[in-house]
Amino acid sequence: MKARLPESENPLVIRTDFSNSAAWDSIRKIVQESHLGEFGTAFVDIVDDQEWCGITKDKLLRFVPEDYVHPLVILADRTAVSHPEFPLLIVDLLGKRGREFRAIPSAVGLIAANLSVGNMVFEEFSQDVDEDGVFRGFPGGEAEPQEAPAGKEAFYAADRLKILSRSMRTVAIPVHNNQKVEVFSQRRGDGQFDGFEVWMVGVSKGERMILDHFLTQEHLERRVCYARAGDLVWTEAQPSSLPIHKHRAAQQSDEVVKRGTFLDLASPIHYFNAINLISPDRKTSKVAAKALLGRWTDGIATITFEPGFRLLIGCPEAGSHPLYNVAHCIQADWWSFGQWDLMMLNEKEKRGERVQVFRCDERELHIVTTRRDVLVHVFHRADQPF
Repeated sequence: MKARLPESENPLVIRTDFSNSAAWDSIRKIVQESHLGEFGTAFVDIVDDQEWCGITKDKLLRFVPEDYVHPLVILADRTAVSHPEFPLLIVDLLGKRGREFRAIPSAVGLIAANLSVGNMVFEEFSQDVDEDGVFRGFPGGEAEPQEAPAGKEAFYAADRLKILSRSMRTVAIPVHNNQKVEVFSQRRGDGQFDGFEVWMVGVSKGERMILDHFLTQEHLERRVCYARAGDLVWTEAQPSSLPIHKHRAAQQSDEVVKRGTFLDLASPIHYFNAINLISPDRKTSKVAAKALLGRWTDGIATITFEPGFRLLIGCPEAGSHPLYNVAHCIQADWWSFGQWDLMMLNEKEKRGERVQVFRCDERELHIVTTRRDVLVHVFHRADQPF
């Protein structure tokens, strides 16, 4: 048995049952030929290796490292190959690790793509299964979910969306201590409705590329700040500053832009899902994990990361504070850190919350917040002055 899941560019579909080759051939063909409406083929990688024969979900989870980059894994098990519809087992690796539901092979691309770019969450699929626990698509026969479930959405013909301003604006937002995501924005509209075309740029696999591309009616330059008002400095840019190469997620997003779909989301951090596509610097991540040890405060709450992964949180009962849920609802007492995700867990009850980290060094800890106009909440080392 292998020591860990193989590294891959896309979420894995793993064959765990070898009793029916014909059924497996059908599953593989359906998955690989399935498509996301106008988005193209399903982006998953197939693992067909006897090393994984007979492995159960619970055993498989032992081989998933804390820094695993994909939010799900898909198993072609005995149930899948013995059922006429081949319902594959979809396993959550991001939220409540180990949650599951089943889905027909033709829906795998839709699920993998939306979970991978953070466009949807696990529950949005698991809650739409049929009575037998199998996901076969969304009600009404829609080929894909709406892109903005938390906000407004409007559809316009792509050829009506003219450039309303020749001025392109850009800002670089620091992430992961030594990396950045570049935001490019240009105003577009049709005279009656107007908004902005946005590109998210970063380095993936050593190459600077477009990671995401979308339309929004939100004025991100006016709306979004990093930690406090006025701390992001936007400048003029030229279209030639955009890289030629695109991540697969951006190629999918291009199709949404062509249809003129506007995304208007409740929290600004949801526009920055492209950060998850930036290739992690493992050396820097390990240094950040060591720096995380110790006591931190924002002047209101304290959080202490002890050796042995013990966690202590002191937080007032104020529901708006980013630590309120983990302190009072989850009562987290254990932590882990990998791939710039901070997991805070109630070890006894095996439930917790995963929080994205933008920065962690000897002086400051920046964690993602869901506040309407702010990206991160800043903690300082407890023995350092503010």
